[in-house]
Amino acid sequence: LQKMIELGADINARSKSDGNTAAHYITQTGDSDLTRKLIKALIENDADFAIPNENGFSPLDLCGFKLSRFVQQCLDENPTQTLSYNFDKSVIQQTFDIFDRTKTGYISIAEIKATIYQLDIGFTVSDNLLDCMFQLGDKSGDGQISFVEFERMIEHNINGMKRPKHDNKTLGQ
Repeated sequence: LQKMIELGADINARSKSDGNTAAHYITQTGDSDLTRKLIKALIENDADFAIPNENGFSPLDLCGFKLSRFVQQCLDENPTQTLSYNFDKSVIQQTFDIFDRTKTGYISIAEIKATIYQLDIGFTVSDNLLDCMFQLGDKSGDGQISFVEFERMIEHNINGMKRPKHDNKTLGQ
């Protein structure tokens, strides 16, 4: 890896097939000493662990809890200036209202599934993924997502870190 970096390889280059970067591939290999060494080398050479792949997942979204904590520790030790999105509250409310089909002020898993399927977003989202995302968003554990929980889901990734701003114009849409 270090030799490739020295030869001028773009550490944040994205795969044409799925939009993954080296960081995506490495974080998916599991938590091992080698994985941690490679992650540390990537971060020390300014790899961006917030770049989304074609499905919208960053390397941080794809790694396990313990490994995500290690990545965050490495990022804290090697800070780079990252701009974060400033989400417009009215846009978040409008988006929440699209999902809150019954207008109760809460979103159920059934409402999320029905809305996602109706939107026809261009790729299939499995029920398992939607269930997992719902559980991550339902911080109170009451089986529904409030506006406050929804807002937190929009503004932060699944590891609780504020979403960074990218040059990709479509990311914020």
